[in-house]
Amino acid sequence: MRQAYRQVIAVGLVTLAIAIGLLFVLPTSMGVLPEGMQTPIVAFELARSPAEIEAMFGDPGSTERAAWVAAMDLGNQIDFGFLLAYGAVLFLVSRALRRESGRTTHSLGERLAFVGPLADVFENVQLLEITSSLGTDYRDTVGRLMLYTWIKWIAIALVMLSWAPTLLTLGRPGRIAAGTIVITALATASAVVVRGIAAEAMSLGVVLSLVCILVLAFVRARKPDEAPVEA
Repeated sequence: MRQAYRQVIAVGLVTLAIAIGLLFVLPTSMGVLPEGMQTPIVAFELARSPAEIEAMFGDPGSTERAAWVAAMDLGNQIDFGFLLAYGAVLFLVSRALRRESGRTTHSLGERLAFVGPLADVFENVQLLEITSSLGTDYRDTVGRLMLYTWIKWIAIALVMLSWAPTLLTLGRPGRIAAGTIVITALATASAVVVRGIAAEAMSLGVVLSLVCILVLAFVRARKPDEAPVEA
């Protein structure tokens, strides 16, 4: 068991490092974001129309638009590596909890772990296509973006929710992680309809859930494996 959690720690730290790195790459402010949205990349992913996106990127031909496009494109290119990392975390946590508890629901989590990252690939393709098409008609691309984005976020929420029953049995770190995950899942469900602060909570909640899982993994990795019971 300790080895399974050590793997979670190793890949989780890489994932967290990439996430922190992206904070220095992606724009921290842009033009006019949809109501209630504060984080440009989240607003871009959850955009519902070309008009919203054009407002985000500012005036055509401006130096600000060019800089924001370059930063978004670089961030989304890095995200191809990030999605591999967080997909591995989703899988490894599901596997560690399956071995810990024997619950078959974690086998489903292992399978679903690849759905979010796969949808993220297609999401990134749409985002890159949009930034190269600003000022033109890209309504169809926005429609595909909405589909792939929500498949990603919902799949991530479902995988993490599958962990909650086992996490509740793993002491205070597990209960804190489970509570954070449930709140994140509720924010995800709300964000599908209202975006705004719910979407910001969803994005932040996923990161906080990862941190909670890493804390739990450090605790479980230090716990001695139980010796097999002799007949």
